[in-house]
Amino acid sequence: MSDQYDDEEESYVDRRPEEDEEEVRDDDNDDEANMNQDIDTSEEEDDDNEEELEKVRRGFIVDDEEEEEEERNSDESDHVRKRRKKKRRHRTRDSDDEKDGDRAGADLDEDDLDLLMENTGTAYRKEPSESSRQLKRLKRADDNGPRGLNDMFSDEEEEEEEEEEEGINERPRNNRREQFSRVNEFDDFIEEDEFSDDEERTRERQVERRSAKVSSVPARVSGLDEDKLGELYEVFGDGADYEWALEGEDEMGLPEYLSDEDAEKAGPELKDVFEPGELRDRLLTDEDNLIRSKDEPERYQLLRAQLKGQYELTEEEFIEEQNWVIKKLNAEKSALFYSKPYIQIPFDKAVKKILEFITKENLEVPFIWNHRKDYLLYVRTFNKEEGAEPQAHGAAPIIETLFTIDDLWRIVQLDIEFHGLLIRKKALVKMYEELDVSDTTYRELFSSSSKLVDFQDLTEYLQFRYSSRLQDISATKGNSGTKRHNRFGRFDRIRSGKLYELVRSFGISAEQFGENVESQQRLYFAEDPPSAPEVLAEEFVKPLEDGTPSGYSTAAQALESAQLMLAEELFHEPRVRRTLRSIFWDEAKVDIVLTDKGRKQIDESSPYNDFKYAINRSFDELRLRPEVYLQMLQAESDGLVIVRISYPNYKTTLFEKLFSKYLASDAVSDTAKAWNEARRVILKTTSRKIIPLICNNIKEDLRLDCSRSLYFEVRKNFAVKLNQAPYQPKGYAAGTTARVLAMTCGMGDFNKDAVLAVVLDEDGEVIEYAKLGNPKETEFKAAFVDLVNRRTPDVVGVAGFTVNSSRFFQILKEIVEKEDLTTGGDTDATDPLDVVWVQDEVARLYQHSARSLEEFPDQVTLSRYCVGIARYLQSPMLEYAALGKEISAIPVHKYQNLLPEETFQESIDSVFVDYVNLVGVDINECIRNTYNSNLLQYVAGLGPRKASGMIQGIQNHGGTLSNRTQLIIDHITTKQIFMNCASFLRIPYDGRSVRSDETEVLDATRIHPEDYDIGRKMAADALELDEEDIAAYDSSGGVVAHLVSGEPEKLNELILEEYADELEKKFHQKKRETLEMIKAELIKHFAEKRAPLHVLTEMDVFTMLTGESTETLHNGVIIPASIRKVSERFLIAMLACGVEGNVTASNMFDSAERPPHPSTVFSFGQTVQAVILDINYGKFIAELSTVPRDIKNAREQQKRAKHRDSRTWNVAAEENDHAKVAVKQQEHKQGRVIKHPLFRPFNSRQAEEYLAGLSRGDVVIRPSSRGFDHIAITWKVSDLLYQHVDVLELDKENEYTVGRILQVDNARYSDLDELIEMHIRTMARKVDEMVASDKFQNKPRSEVESWLTTYTQANPKRSTYAFCFDHKRPGYFLLLFKTGLSAPIEVWYVKVIPNGFRLFKNEYPDVVSLCNGFKTIFMSHVQARQQQHHSTRSGGGPPGARAPQPVYNGGRPGGSGGGYSSGGYPGGGPRYR
Repeated sequence: MSDQYDDEEESYVDRRPEEDEEEVRDDDNDDEANMNQDIDTSEEEDDDNEEELEKVRRGFIVDDEEEEEEERNSDESDHVRKRRKKKRRHRTRDSDDEKDGDRAGADLDEDDLDLLMENTGTAYRKEPSESSRQLKRLKRADDNGPRGLNDMFSDEEEEEEEEEEEGINERPRNNRREQFSRVNEFDDFIEEDEFSDDEERTRERQVERRSAKVSSVPARVSGLDEDKLGELYEVFGDGADYEWALEGEDEMGLPEYLSDEDAEKAGPELKDVFEPGELRDRLLTDEDNLIRSKDEPERYQLLRAQLKGQYELTEEEFIEEQNWVIKKLNAEKSALFYSKPYIQIPFDKAVKKILEFITKENLEVPFIWNHRKDYLLYVRTFNKEEGAEPQAHGAAPIIETLFTIDDLWRIVQLDIEFHGLLIRKKALVKMYEELDVSDTTYRELFSSSSKLVDFQDLTEYLQFRYSSRLQDISATKGNSGTKRHNRFGRFDRIRSGKLYELVRSFGISAEQFGENVESQQRLYFAEDPPSAPEVLAEEFVKPLEDGTPSGYSTAAQALESAQLMLAEELFHEPRVRRTLRSIFWDEAKVDIVLTDKGRKQIDESSPYNDFKYAINRSFDELRLRPEVYLQMLQAESDGLVIVRISYPNYKTTLFEKLFSKYLASDAVSDTAKAWNEARRVILKTTSRKIIPLICNNIKEDLRLDCSRSLYFEVRKNFAVKLNQAPYQPKGYAAGTTARVLAMTCGMGDFNKDAVLAVVLDEDGEVIEYAKLGNPKETEFKAAFVDLVNRRTPDVVGVAGFTVNSSRFFQILKEIVEKEDLTTGGDTDATDPLDVVWVQDEVARLYQHSARSLEEFPDQVTLSRYCVGIARYLQSPMLEYAALGKEISAIPVHKYQNLLPEETFQESIDSVFVDYVNLVGVDINECIRNTYNSNLLQYVAGLGPRKASGMIQGIQNHGGTLSNRTQLIIDHITTKQIFMNCASFLRIPYDGRSVRSDETEVLDATRIHPEDYDIGRKMAADALELDEEDIAAYDSSGGVVAHLVSGEPEKLNELILEEYADELEKKFHQKKRETLEMIKAELIKHFAEKRAPLHVLTEMDVFTMLTGESTETLHNGVIIPASIRKVSERFLIAMLACGVEGNVTASNMFDSAERPPHPSTVFSFGQTVQAVILDINYGKFIAELSTVPRDIKNAREQQKRAKHRDSRTWNVAAEENDHAKVAVKQQEHKQGRVIKHPLFRPFNSRQAEEYLAGLSRGDVVIRPSSRGFDHIAITWKVSDLLYQHVDVLELDKENEYTVGRILQVDNARYSDLDELIEMHIRTMARKVDEMVASDKFQNKPRSEVESWLTTYTQANPKRSTYAFCFDHKRPGYFLLLFKTGLSAPIEVWYVKVIPNGFRLFKNEYPDVVSLCNGFKTIFMSHVQARQQQHHSTRSGGGPPGARAPQPVYNGGRPGGSGGGYSSGGYPGGGPRYR
């Protein structure tokens, strides 16, 4: 920022307080301001396990050992009790004793009160001291003084009692009281059972004790009124859940270092009262507050946090960074420089300047992109120096863009990468300086190191070479008398001992070998000793001269140790590593090696099938398809494949070259051969360590490259979604918000599903919900026309879930056309009312979100879906921003799941930053509307923490921002933050406000305050005014307002190029593009720069309604089709996605003289295989063929399309695996025949198809894939549900006969007939019994959950449960229950067993017993939770003792454990319907 802002800020601080004081607002205004505060609510749930309760306990109670120590110390017990009494008096003292204004807020310090104010919106301040006179006065706290929590709860309880007497059914403000109200509700939970009088009295006493705790919170918060405290405790809870923890603190007394007076004044901090998790979620931790207060963009702070405060650079380091970043970018943009070599020099200069903006000025990407754009461009002039052709001389300069906005984000990434590299480099330098040695290898390689792996190599080299010295240095620093274990101790002993002479005898050192490899020539030759290695090694077996044993018993052992020593030196030699790594990068390939697990699990439907047998894939190829390599790594993490980096024929090529050319001697004697063999062993040992290291380095670097590529692909795709303006109504000025009518027909069954509609006005408020009938009937037409005429929408938005929605869309279009309905209901308009498809990906998430339930709790899901559609039309960007973390559920990129969640979110956030700053944010609208405030965090310089702080600061200074400079005047933002964000905060004006002294017209533009003088100068020049004339316009908004309201087109007459040259000459500022931007903004403030709202294409609509795309559904695809109509000439079928299929007579059968009648082959409801001949995506119709020849040809075509190149696909391995599978299938197919009428040589799929038309309980006996001692029995549980029972055969005569004993689980049977009758048939009868129960619902789980939710909404004080099939585990039922309106839906699993049902380990003979057993189990669990909670709160038992709990196993199929999901059960049993 220019110096004028420094002076301006200083003048604001020095100003007298009388000049900045403003009148205190009256109570009405203050109440209105408080209403604008938006506090998210969350419910506190009881912890469901001991570990979570223990975590909470540790957060509030001082160490137990200290407590026991104080209790054991009898001399200090009286002192502790005295402090305990004083602390309790302090907490129960009446608030009337605290009327003194200076004592308001004594419980919490100013920082804590600021945190409270940021969450509650309360404007509290103590009386200003002399040192803070420059701050404006705010509204004082209540005259009645601060209210304690006890008072607040007592008032709320009285209000709640009054509401209950009046029949008001509202959710209590305090979640804790809601819990206890639920306790009372659950008293008569089991209707069939009765409890004893003693049990009833015990339960009543528990309820009374728990209810009495609600109003006993011993904390006081000053400066907050009752409403704000209520909202605060809705967010954080009332603390009663953890009162036992505070009582534990009472027992321990106050810390010894506090005096009695300090103890009296001390109050709880936020972290003492509220859970750390809540503070983290609300961004109220100490770290969050540091981020808020620091004068540095929040996103930069978060990125630089990993550097741990080591961000500042010296000038020399900054120059090094510039050169390093330029080198990286040049490598990434080599293709650009190859085609345009003349931009290389200006590109490098621009990179240096951009790094200055980022590192020294802390300017974010949007600011650089919008206000420093001149540095991102290259003005190419033609002259002889540049080698231009003669005819080009004198031509107008060409402006070329050097950077995209992606490049700027990449430079930000590289900045962080360099700082991480620099930290490692400094650590290496520090290590070397502490060693105080002169190492030639280090000195020669350090200056050429530029990668993290280079510094890692040097670090490991020093650690190995000087391990003993480093250990001594470490011991000296730690003043420790004992040394830690040295992993290189063995090699240190060899290096300092006599055996190292044998290492030297190999004739070449590791350093010499490294120089040979690095230079690719033989600088040093290996020299052979006269004796063979074994003979020479004998000398090192003998004792030393002083009689000390050598430590080696044989010559072979000594030789092996010497070889290991040299191999370790070669492994740690940096030159060897660096050269081999470079060779591998150039020539190595990527191969896929299948594991046994992968060979079985990766089939044609697997996403990994495309690289199942991949070999010889180059690094460049994988960089072009980053998703392939990332999928490889994902498959490797799943244990399906091994991703191997391999050098082609390494042993016979590279290894032999390294050995023969750089390590072996050229002599040919027997002794030389012996030494060469020893050297070969050394190189092999080195290869076994160094090659895996290099391969892992390459795999990680390639992963980072591919992740970065996918990161920017996600950015590109999401930018398409954000680069669309709101719907622009026809006939209205640009920027007008449309009034929207959103409609949907749901699942599209016109006879069952109602058509729902929602109307949103221009302010985004719902003004009407409508429910219309069958679109095919005349009543619908009349209702629709009436709705349009009454509400006059500008557009009708339509979306849905099925193909039938397309018919609904056409009906609406026809009605609009026939009734001549126009935009906005304007009878004079000629434009018909628009009926448009709306992308519903956000609405589908919104309809089920907690946000929609909070906003529209009384509306059905489809109505909330319509609200999402309408809002999307009014502002797609706002709708995407409102998703928050749920944005990951939006299909942005096909392979977005391959990115880590944090990386994906970072990519999405960066796009939000780009487009939010492109559009700008109306800051005052953000204050008034939390929906709009979702965008504020993406403004340059801000983030979620600084955005909330800005909103709070504006609210504390009147609730409205009159002009941008007020952010500095009122100390709402700091200098650097203001510099980044100012131009992106819009403050619109109107004809009345423009005359106000506080209004700055330029605040409604994209012009930055640093360029306001330029804007005024341009306006004056356009109006041809002198400086004396300008003053005359001050009273009417200034010269800019006069220009804007008069003749802004006069700006086009200015010659901006000359003005830009003058600015650059006098002030050394590049402003050519800035001047153009200023001119455009003065002509049209914040003109829309986004593309118009995307009109969904035919394919977009097809994908939205079917879930299919051209990749999954196209000509030649073989799909299952369900027959819906059979006639002599055609078949009508339905695909699973809802597309209608037609099969003509010629496409039913193979050519024959007399084909059969279709009804003899096809029937209604039958599923057949068909191939798509042609598909019309717009009409949702496909032409199909069921001819076997066509299906066969389609399969062959698919195989030909998947033809693999043997150079990159291991065809031999694939064929070998297929052959093994075929042999195995043939063995199973022909190897087992069982003489039984129910036996069929089927696999599982064939068995299910065979049973599809049979009844429940029908059985197929078939071979088992588990071997000849197993039989598989498949029986029909219900439609589309089949259970496969594994039967183990015992006591078999041979592998082909049926075993004499057949075992299923723990039950044994003598033959198949007994097994079927006693096991299968009895289970089928139990299924019939369950299906006949009134508690059973033959619906999918999702629909049953929806029913439970609807029921509890209609009956909020009741609980209910239901059974349904478990479609994922045939043979099981799902027991779903909901214990109240706000309780989660719980799921238990019920297994069907012969003659009964099993719930956990309990078996029940019938459904009635099962229901009663379920309630008894649940009740015992709830009582155990009550007992545990009570014993913990009352302090009974030793610390950490657990209350007894029932243990149930077998709740989930195939597993053990509790069997029920934790959901925070309340303290009582529900009353079930």
